Amino acid sequence: MEVTVEGTEITPEEFRTTDWITKVGKHVKELRDAARGDRQGRQDGNARAESGTEPGEDRKKTAAANAAYKKLGHKIAERSIASYLPRLPANDYKIIIRPKCGLALTKIPNTRLSEAVRMAAQIPWIKGQEKEVFIVNDKQGTLIFSTPDIDTVWKVTRIKSIKIEGKSYDVTAYLAPHEDSGRGVVRGIDPRLSVEELTEAFDNSRNPPILGVRKLGNSSSAVIIFKNETVPRWMYCYGVPLKCVLYKKRYEVCYRCGQLGHRSDVCISDHVRCRGCGMTAPPEDHACEPKCKLCGKGHLTADRKCKEAFRTLYTIKKRQWEAWRRMEGEERKAKDADPQTCRMEEIKERSRSRSKHRRGSRGRAGSFPRLPERQEGDLPPMTGPVKEGTSGSAVLNSGRPTSPNRKVGWGDRASQDKRDEEMLTIKEENRMLKEQLAMMSRQIEELQIAIKSSNTTPVSQPRMPQNQNIKMPEERSATPPPAKKRAKEAEKPVIEENVATVIDMKIAQLEANIEAKSTQDDEWQSWEALLCSPDPNVQRDIISQALAAAASQGIPADS
Repeated sequence: MEVTVEGTEITPEEFRTTDWITKVGKHVKELRDAARGDRQGRQDGNARAESGTEPGEDRKKTAAANAAYKKLGHKIAERSIASYLPRLPANDYKIIIRPKCGLALTKIPNTRLSEAVRMAAQIPWIKGQEKEVFIVNDKQGTLIFSTPDIDTVWKVTRIKSIKIEGKSYDVTAYLAPHEDSGRGVVRGIDPRLSVEELTEAFDNSRNPPILGVRKLGNSSSAVIIFKNETVPRWMYCYGVPLKCVLYKKRYEVCYRCGQLGHRSDVCISDHVRCRGCGMTAPPEDHACEPKCKLCGKGHLTADRKCKEAFRTLYTIKKRQWEAWRRMEGEERKAKDADPQTCRMEEIKERSRSRSKHRRGSRGRAGSFPRLPERQEGDLPPMTGPVKEGTSGSAVLNSGRPTSPNRKVGWGDRASQDKRDEEMLTIKEENRMLKEQLAMMSRQIEELQIAIKSSNTTPVSQPRMPQNQNIKMPEERSATPPPAKKRAKEAEKPVIEENVATVIDMKIAQLEANIEAKSTQDDEWQSWEALLCSPDPNVQRDIISQALAAAASQGIPADS
C-alpha cells in the first residue's frame, strides 16, 4: 500500500552522508512513550481549561512540557548521529557508497561486500599493495571506501550498481568532504553538466582551491568542497559569478518509518509510520496532529521550518573547541606560575597603593636605610654583665628608640665605611669578652670542685690560683688531734674568701670593659645625632672638634 504524507521530496545526495546514522530501536519506544504522554498532557490541559483553570498556569505547564520534549529530542538526535568506526587515514579520500532497494548490510559478510565493490570499480586486490580500506557502517546503512589514490576515487565514484549473489543493487557513490574543509552550496547551475565538468569549471584562479563537487540530484544546485575552512560569497563558473552560501547540515529523518538517523532510501523497516503523529500504517484520511520530535511544536519532525533540525557546523564546533583549549591553557599557565613571584607582585601592588596616600614620601632605593632618631640621654645605662650568646649589635641596639620621622643626612653615605669598621671592632671586642667569660666560668667550676674535694678528703690540699698568696698553716710533726681539727675548720673560710675575691675581681673587670664600650657607644651616637643635624654651623663645629680631638691623640686628619 502506498502512503503519501505531507512534505517535500529530497534526494539522498542532499546531505552529508557520513553523518547519517540509523536510530537505535530502543529510542523509538522512548519517542512513542513521550509522544503518548504529551498527548495525554494536552488532553488534561484542555479539560482543566474547560473547568475554569487559569490560562497562565496552563501556558507554563505547556512550556515546561515542550522544553522537556525538546531536550529529549536533542538527546535522541545526538545519539542518532553517533558512530563508532575504525579510524581511517587522515590524508586519504573517503568515498561514501549508499546501497538502495533496502539492502540489509548486516546479513551479508563484509568481505563479500568489499569484493562486490572492487569488481564493480574494476580494482583488483593485490597482495603487498593494500592501500585501500573498506568499512561497513551497518548503523547508517552505508559503505566507506578509503584510498590515497585519486585515480581510484574516479573509478569508485562511477559505480552505479553492485552485484551480490547474482542480484544487482543500485548504489550511489560520492566523495565525502574532509573534516577541515568548508562546504558551500551553489545554485543556478545547468543540470546537464556532469560532476567532471563542474569540477573543471569551478577549478580556476578566481575561486579558492576546491577538493571536489557533488551534485544535489538532478537539481540546479551543487555542493562544493573547499580545501580550506573559509567559504567565499561568490564562485565563478565559466566566468559567471554564482552566489555561494554555507552548507547547513540537518538531522536525518526517514519519511518511511519516521525515525531519526537515516533516510528513506536505505530504510529496511517493514512498518510504515506517519512522520507527524507516529501512527503505524496510517490511512490517507487519518486525523493527524503533527508533533515534531526535535522541538515539540505542531509540525512534522525535522520540517524545513523547524529551527532545531539544523546541526551545529563542524567549523563552528572547531572554533569553539580551539577557544576552549586556548582558555584552558591560559588558566593552566596561571596555575603553574611561581607562587613566590605572584606573592611578590601582590606585595608590590599593595605597597604602591599605600604609597599613593602618603604625603611627603620619597623613594629610598639608593639611600642608606633609616637610622633611629635619638636625643641625648635617651639611651638608658646598661648595668650587669652581658649574657653569653648575645651579639654585639643586639647589645648596642638595646634600649635605642626608633622614630618614623628620622631623616637621613648628607653625611650618612660618606661615613658608611667608617661605621662598618667601628662595628667590626665592637664585634671583635665582644667576642673577646665572651671568651673571658667562658674562661672565668671554667675557673669557677674548678674552684668549686676543689672546695668539694677538700670537704671530703682531709689529707689532700685544694688547688688554688697561682697568682694568689694564700697563707697556709705550717704542718707540725706532732700535733694533737684537736689542733688538726681546728686547723681544717680555719682553712674553709680562707678558701671561700679567696674564691669570692677572685670572682669579684673578674666581674669588676668585665663590668669596667662593658661600661667603657657603652660610654664609647654613647659618644658615637651623640656624634652621629649632631652630624645629622640640619644646621650646617653645628656640623662644621662638630667636624672641627673631631679633628682637634684626633690631632690631640696623634691621629692623622686624612684617616
